[in-house]
Amino acid sequence: MKPLFILSCFIAMQAQAQKLDSLFKNTHLFVKMGVTQNNLSNNSIFNQALTGLEMGTHLQTKWNAKFYTHVGLSYVRKGSAREVIYTNAVGEKVLSYTENVYLHYVQLPVVLNYNHQFSGPTNILLGAGAYGGYLFSAFTNPQHYYLSHEQEHKYNNLDMGGILSATICYKKWALYGQYQTGILNISNNTGGLNNTWVIGLAYRLK
Repeated sequence: MKPLFILSCFIAMQAQAQKLDSLFKNTHLFVKMGVTQNNLSNNSIFNQALTGLEMGTHLQTKWNAKFYTHVGLSYVRKGSAREVIYTNAVGEKVLSYTENVYLHYVQLPVVLNYNHQFSGPTNILLGAGAYGGYLFSAFTNPQHYYLSHEQEHKYNNLDMGGILSATICYKKWALYGQYQTGILNISNNTGGLNNTWVIGLAYRLK
Protein backbone atom coordinates (compact mmCIF):
# COMPACT_ATOMS: atom_id res chain seq x y z
CA MET A 1 0.00 0.00 0.00
CA LYS A 2 2.82 2.39 0.81
CA PRO A 3 4.36 2.30 -2.71
CA LEU A 4 0.87 2.88 -4.16
CA PHE A 5 0.34 5.89 -1.87
CA ILE A 6 3.73 7.35 -2.85
CA LEU A 7 2.92 6.80 -6.55
CA SER A 8 -0.45 8.56 -6.14
CA CYS A 9 1.20 11.52 -4.45
CA PHE A 10 3.81 11.72 -7.20
CA ILE A 11 1.13 11.68 -9.93
CA ALA A 12 -0.85 14.39 -8.11
CA MET A 13 2.25 16.55 -7.75
CA GLN A 14 3.06 16.09 -11.45
CA ALA A 15 -0.48 17.12 -12.42
CA GLN A 16 -0.29 20.19 -10.17
CA ALA A 17 3.10 21.13 -11.60
CA GLN A 18 1.71 20.86 -15.13
CA LYS A 19 -1.21 23.16 -14.19
CA LEU A 20 1.14 25.72 -12.69
CA ASP A 21 3.43 25.52 -15.73
CA SER A 22 0.46 26.03 -18.06
CA LEU A 23 -0.76 28.96 -15.94
CA PHE A 24 2.71 30.55 -16.03
CA LYS A 25 2.90 30.20 -19.80
CA ASN A 26 -0.53 31.84 -20.16
CA THR A 27 0.35 34.81 -17.90
CA HIS A 28 1.89 37.90 -19.47
CA LEU A 29 3.32 41.08 -17.97
CA PHE A 30 2.28 44.43 -19.46
CA VAL A 31 3.48 47.97 -18.80
CA LYS A 32 0.90 50.69 -19.40
CA MET A 33 0.41 54.43 -19.52
CA GLY A 34 -2.76 56.40 -19.97
CA VAL A 35 -4.61 59.68 -19.57
CA THR A 36 -7.39 60.13 -17.01
CA GLN A 37 -10.36 62.47 -16.87
CA ASN A 38 -11.65 62.66 -13.30
CA ASN A 39 -14.36 64.55 -11.46
CA LEU A 40 -15.91 64.34 -8.02
CA SER A 41 -19.63 63.67 -7.81
CA ASN A 42 -21.51 65.04 -4.77
CA ASN A 43 -18.57 67.18 -3.69
CA SER A 44 -19.56 70.44 -1.99
CA ILE A 45 -16.59 72.42 -3.36
CA PHE A 46 -14.98 70.89 -6.48
CA ASN A 47 -17.26 69.97 -9.39
CA GLN A 48 -15.27 70.23 -12.63
CA ALA A 49 -13.28 67.57 -14.49
CA LEU A 50 -9.49 67.43 -14.22
CA THR A 51 -7.05 65.65 -16.54
CA GLY A 52 -4.48 63.33 -14.97
CA LEU A 53 -2.13 60.42 -15.60
CA GLU A 54 -2.08 56.67 -15.05
CA MET A 55 1.00 54.46 -15.33
CA GLY A 56 1.87 51.02 -14.05
CA THR A 57 1.81 47.31 -14.83
CA HIS A 58 -0.67 44.46 -14.97
CA LEU A 59 -0.59 40.69 -15.29
CA GLN A 60 -2.87 39.19 -17.91
CA THR A 61 -3.78 35.54 -17.32
CA LYS A 62 -5.60 33.45 -19.91
CA TRP A 63 -7.74 30.85 -18.14
CA ASN A 64 -9.35 29.48 -21.29
CA ALA A 65 -10.31 30.69 -24.76
CA LYS A 66 -13.03 32.99 -23.41
CA PHE A 67 -11.91 34.34 -20.03
CA TYR A 68 -8.89 36.42 -19.01
CA THR A 69 -8.04 38.27 -15.80
CA HIS A 70 -6.09 41.47 -15.31
CA VAL A 71 -4.43 42.16 -11.94
CA GLY A 72 -2.33 45.30 -11.76
CA LEU A 73 -0.56 47.98 -9.77
CA SER A 74 -0.76 51.60 -10.92
CA TYR A 75 -0.06 55.18 -10.00
CA VAL A 76 -3.16 57.30 -10.79
CA ARG A 77 -3.59 61.04 -10.45
CA LYS A 78 -7.21 61.96 -9.85
CA GLY A 79 -8.87 65.08 -8.50
CA SER A 80 -11.19 67.85 -9.61
CA ALA A 81 -11.39 71.59 -10.17
CA ARG A 82 -13.64 74.57 -9.51
CA GLU A 83 -13.93 78.15 -10.69
CA VAL A 84 -13.32 80.75 -7.99
CA ILE A 85 -15.06 84.09 -8.68
CA TYR A 86 -14.69 87.38 -6.83
CA THR A 87 -17.28 90.14 -7.32
CA ASN A 88 -17.51 93.77 -6.25
CA ALA A 89 -20.25 95.40 -4.20
CA VAL A 90 -22.69 95.52 -7.13
CA GLY A 91 -22.12 91.91 -8.15
CA GLU A 92 -19.75 92.50 -11.07
CA LYS A 93 -17.01 89.91 -11.57
CA VAL A 94 -13.61 91.43 -10.87
CA LEU A 95 -11.45 88.30 -10.66
CA SER A 96 -11.78 84.59 -11.44
CA TYR A 97 -9.40 81.66 -11.60
CA THR A 98 -9.44 77.86 -11.57
CA GLU A 99 -8.51 76.02 -8.39
CA ASN A 100 -7.47 72.35 -8.64
CA VAL A 101 -7.30 69.58 -6.08
CA TYR A 102 -4.77 66.86 -7.00
CA LEU A 103 -5.23 63.38 -5.52
CA HIS A 104 -2.36 60.90 -6.01
CA TYR A 105 -3.21 57.21 -5.56
CA VAL A 106 -1.50 53.84 -5.66
CA GLN A 107 -4.20 51.63 -7.10
CA LEU A 108 -4.78 47.87 -7.39
CA PRO A 109 -7.33 46.90 -10.07
CA VAL A 110 -8.71 43.36 -10.58
CA VAL A 111 -10.76 42.78 -13.76
CA LEU A 112 -12.42 39.67 -15.24
CA ASN A 113 -12.55 39.85 -19.05
CA TYR A 114 -14.57 38.07 -21.72
CA ASN A 115 -12.53 37.48 -24.87
CA HIS A 116 -13.78 37.77 -28.45
CA GLN A 117 -11.24 36.64 -31.04
CA PHE A 118 -11.20 38.25 -34.48
CA SER A 119 -9.38 36.80 -37.45
CA GLY A 120 -5.63 37.04 -37.15
CA PRO A 121 -3.81 38.35 -34.05
CA THR A 122 -6.55 40.80 -32.99
CA ASN A 123 -8.98 40.25 -30.11
CA ILE A 124 -11.12 42.39 -27.83
CA LEU A 125 -11.55 41.97 -24.08
CA LEU A 126 -14.70 43.25 -22.35
CA GLY A 127 -14.30 43.34 -18.59
CA ALA A 128 -15.75 44.25 -15.21
CA GLY A 129 -14.07 44.32 -11.83
CA ALA A 130 -13.07 46.42 -8.86
CA TYR A 131 -10.19 48.51 -7.56
CA GLY A 132 -8.73 49.56 -4.25
CA GLY A 133 -6.64 52.70 -3.96
CA TYR A 134 -4.42 54.31 -1.32
CA LEU A 135 -4.07 58.10 -1.29
CA PHE A 136 -0.46 59.06 -0.57
CA SER A 137 -0.61 62.75 -1.49
CA ALA A 138 -3.27 65.47 -1.86
CA PHE A 139 -2.87 69.18 -2.38
CA THR A 140 -4.77 72.17 -3.73
CA ASN A 141 -3.26 74.63 -6.21
CA PRO A 142 -3.51 77.57 -5.99
CA GLN A 143 -4.47 77.46 -2.34
CA HIS A 144 -6.54 80.22 -0.75
CA TYR A 145 -4.25 82.51 1.23
CA TYR A 146 -6.84 82.83 4.03
CA LEU A 147 -7.05 79.12 4.80
CA SER A 148 -5.33 78.08 8.00
CA HIS A 149 -4.04 74.54 8.48
CA GLU A 150 -7.17 73.63 10.46
CA GLN A 151 -9.42 74.85 7.62
CA GLU A 152 -7.72 72.85 4.86
CA HIS A 153 -9.73 70.00 3.40
CA LYS A 154 -8.99 66.56 4.82
CA TYR A 155 -8.96 63.58 2.45
CA ASN A 156 -9.44 59.92 3.25
CA ASN A 157 -6.57 57.57 2.47
CA LEU A 158 -8.72 54.71 1.17
CA ASP A 159 -10.67 54.66 -2.09
CA MET A 160 -12.60 51.71 -3.57
CA GLY A 161 -14.87 51.29 -6.57
CA GLY A 162 -15.97 49.39 -9.65
CA ILE A 163 -14.44 49.13 -13.13
CA LEU A 164 -15.89 48.64 -16.63
CA SER A 165 -13.29 48.18 -19.36
CA ALA A 166 -12.69 47.39 -23.01
CA THR A 167 -9.30 46.40 -24.44
CA ILE A 168 -8.32 45.90 -28.08
CA CYS A 169 -5.25 43.65 -28.37
CA TYR A 170 -2.97 43.35 -31.38
CA LYS A 171 0.14 41.20 -31.02
CA LYS A 172 2.09 42.75 -28.12
CA TRP A 173 0.07 45.97 -27.98
CA ALA A 174 -3.19 46.73 -26.20
CA LEU A 175 -5.35 49.86 -26.39
CA TYR A 176 -7.60 50.08 -23.34
CA GLY A 177 -10.41 52.27 -22.09
CA GLN A 178 -11.98 52.19 -18.61
CA TYR A 179 -14.65 53.81 -16.52
CA GLN A 180 -14.02 53.71 -12.77
CA THR A 181 -16.62 54.80 -10.24
CA GLY A 182 -15.84 55.17 -6.54
CA ILE A 183 -18.06 54.02 -3.69
CA LEU A 184 -16.25 55.76 -0.80
CA ASN A 185 -16.28 59.49 -0.07
CA ILE A 186 -12.84 60.99 -0.60
CA SER A 187 -13.42 63.49 2.22
CA ASN A 188 -15.47 63.39 5.41
CA ASN A 189 -16.13 67.12 5.43
CA THR A 190 -16.70 67.88 1.72
CA GLY A 191 -17.85 64.48 0.39
CA GLY A 192 -17.19 63.43 -3.18
CA LEU A 193 -16.85 60.17 -5.13
CA ASN A 194 -14.13 59.64 -7.73
CA ASN A 195 -15.46 59.18 -11.26
CA THR A 196 -12.69 58.45 -13.74
CA TRP A 197 -12.40 57.81 -17.47
CA VAL A 198 -9.10 56.30 -18.61
CA ILE A 199 -7.68 55.71 -22.08
CA GLY A 200 -4.21 54.27 -22.49
CA LEU A 201 -1.75 51.99 -24.22
CA ALA A 202 -0.12 48.82 -22.85
CA TYR A 203 2.84 46.78 -24.12
CA ARG A 204 3.57 43.14 -23.34
CA LEU A 205 7.03 42.52 -21.93
CA LYS A 206 6.68 38.79 -21.33
